[in-house]
Amino acid sequence: MNLHVSDDARLRLGVSRVMSRPEYNLTAPINTLYFLDPNNPLTDKSQPPGATAGNTKLKPLTAWQFDTTAEYYTANRGALYTSLFYKRVSDFILTVNETGVTLPGQGATLFDVTYPFNSKKGTVKGAELGFDQPLSFLPSVFDGLGIQANYTYVDSNVSLATGALIHGFPGASKTNVNSVLYYEKYGIGARLAYAYRSDYLASLTDSRTGQPTFTEGYGQLNASLSYKIVPHVEITLSGVNLTNADRRDYISDRGMFKSFVQRSKILSAGIRGTF
Repeated sequence: MNLHVSDDARLRLGVSRVMSRPEYNLTAPINTLYFLDPNNPLTDKSQPPGATAGNTKLKPLTAWQFDTTAEYYTANRGALYTSLFYKRVSDFILTVNETGVTLPGQGATLFDVTYPFNSKKGTVKGAELGFDQPLSFLPSVFDGLGIQANYTYVDSNVSLATGALIHGFPGASKTNVNSVLYYEKYGIGARLAYAYRSDYLASLTDSRTGQPTFTEGYGQLNASLSYKIVPHVEITLSGVNLTNADRRDYISDRGMFKSFVQRSKILSAGIRGTF
């Protein structure tokens, strides 16, 4: 529902029911086993073999979604907006590690098994603030400039059979910030974008420790440039992760380091034609 409060203001209300089926590989009736080499002197003999398993009984994820957005249009084609959202999720799919499990065809051998399952329910609620302002009031050469920015706060939780998952949904950061400086004029399209997200839950259980795994918050700077040579041909340049932001994972708290992933910048060039 879109309510025209005034010539400069809108109020949008939305309700939806959505469904997402499990990925095929999660429902495959396949077990993959991992055995440590007993002849390797570095092998920890106390470490049990591991396995990953599919779950043929996974249910689709379903959710009721409620959204409210207020928009105010400023002079020079700008806009300010704020939104509130609430999502009630059923059968959210999580991955868990269970120790001391026997598997078909493996006798009495006990495995540490990682497998997906459906949680009981979960909720996601939060708010977003943002604006988009073309700087068309600047002198002619610069009036193609513009600024976009938004801030989103997300609070989520998942209920399990053993109680609530206090860390929230996997992959959901509480704080998310995005900002863009852009230029659109004379056939030139340029964007400089910065995005930041705070720490988030990466995995419910680590395969070795059984503890939750987190990824540290990080910011990333991206840029793109395009130029229209003729009406239907455009050349493009882009750069992703220009600041070489790395990824660091930890277990339970930042003092328990798990892994470090070095992510280099990616530069690309191309030509695009439209017909």
